[in-house]
Amino acid sequence: MKQQKISNGQRALWSFLIATLVGPFFAALIVALLTLAAGALQMGPPSLKGIAMTDVGARAAGWALQSYVWAALPAGLAGAAIAAWVSLKGTAPWLGVVAIGVVAFGIASVAVPGLLPNHGTALAFIAALSSLGVWAVLARARILAPG
Repeated sequence: MKQQKISNGQRALWSFLIATLVGPFFAALIVALLTLAAGALQMGPPSLKGIAMTDVGARAAGWALQSYVWAALPAGLAGAAIAAWVSLKGTAPWLGVVAIGVVAFGIASVAVPGLLPNHGTALAFIAALSSLGVWAVLARARILAPG
């Protein structure tokens, strides 16, 4: 059976939906993994140094949940921008998606309080990795047209 080609509007809709759901998931996953690694190595922020390894898992789960909830706004902003780009062009390059994700994080970090002070660069890097993951999911699902 011949596969129907999806329109740019459908690509934009799926780009928005995946960015708003998968982006915060990747951010929470990265935060949980970094917290577990930093806690196991007794490195990282002062809040992880000197606590028992049995408490690191609980702290990682809590921070991952907070990250998922907080990342909803920047993921929505990024998803809307990616959807606008995809609706016009039919695709989006990986670097553009990463840049959109970091800019959306920057806007949300100013608009919504709740970030740890002096962690902006590390959190922007997590936003970039999450955006790259979103682009990979979109490309793998063939939502983004080649090119």
